[in-house]
Amino acid sequence: MIKVKRLKNLNILKEKALSQQRNEAFTLSNELQKTKLLTSRLKNILNNVEHQPLLNAKELSDVSKFNIKIIDQIGVAENRVKFLDIELNRAKKNLGKLMQQKKIINNKISYLTKLEVERTEKRISDNNPSRIKT
Repeated sequence: MIKVKRLKNLNILKEKALSQQRNEAFTLSNELQKTKLLTSRLKNILNNVEHQPLLNAKELSDVSKFNIKIIDQIGVAENRVKFLDIELNRAKKNLGKLMQQKKIINNKISYLTKLEVERTEKRISDNNPSRIKT
């Protein structure tokens, strides 16, 4: 029975870790979607700026500086997408491992409780006076 209690405590700890890992994967997924949306918006801004007519050298200089900043931000956003993709895959793998570990622990708990029930039933049936052999 002590082993079952230890396994139940371990199961609770695994459930807590599983919950934290789910939250991490969910957060990473949301961040990845936001970053992809930001990248597409930046690319739209860059495309719209290039199509506007320029009047003088000052505007041309300002637009060039603005374009450089947008291109830098697009690069940062694309690097962040790559990073978040890698982290999301890592989080999913960890989540899968934790789910497998929890499943194994649940199987062990059910097996040990089944054995305990069988031992108890056998002990009760052996102690039953109506089953005394003559």
